[in-house]
Amino acid sequence: KMVKLAPLPEAPRSVESFRQLARPPLLRTFLTLAVVWFGLSTAYAGFTFWLPSFLAAKSMSPLDTYETYLLMCVAEVPGLFLATAAIDRLGRRHVLAVSLLGCAGALCAFSRASSQLNLKLCTSASYFFVVGAWATVYTLTPESFPTAVRATAAGGTRLFAGLGTMLAAPLGSLLLGVSENAPLFAYAGTLTLCALCALSLPAETGETRLKPLREGGARPVQAGAAAQVA
Repeated sequence: KMVKLAPLPEAPRSVESFRQLARPPLLRTFLTLAVVWFGLSTAYAGFTFWLPSFLAAKSMSPLDTYETYLLMCVAEVPGLFLATAAIDRLGRRHVLAVSLLGCAGALCAFSRASSQLNLKLCTSASYFFVVGAWATVYTLTPESFPTAVRATAAGGTRLFAGLGTMLAAPLGSLLLGVSENAPLFAYAGTLTLCALCALSLPAETGETRLKPLREGGARPVQAGAAAQVA
């Protein structure tokens, strides 16, 4: 028997995609995820960019600095595996929120750390959690939108991420003029706000099927509807 695939829904024009995103309930989801992408990118890029300055301010030697970077990279591996293992069991929103709060806590602990060991543990913990946040937000974002506007929505949130990355270095420089710990507290506060935004998302996408957007609202795709056996 021949298998005939059902035709995909026709993608709307770019202007129509933005119009659909600008209407409820998609607008709330888009803006909430845009805040998460912007805040996560700002905090991650800022901490990474200014980390040598933070470590130098705490009298860490160049050799220990290289060792710290190595441990940070190593910590990303179990963080990524743990996040991907938990994402379907605990839900996208909860894993994202826990990862963001864990990274915020690690940054606060880093601001208070003084010994070489504690500094290395805090930086490793921050990367352990932040890589889980990245893995989760990359999974959550496309699942939160119907097929017809999914690419536009994902691209739009990445635009906010790019803006956050671009502003991270100059904002960190301004905050360092206040105190050496001011950027760390700002990044921790930003990540906490992102965690609250993640929990406020209107729906958990882990147990739902992706939906195409049609006139009159979105309808779930029934199992077996994508393929018909003749």
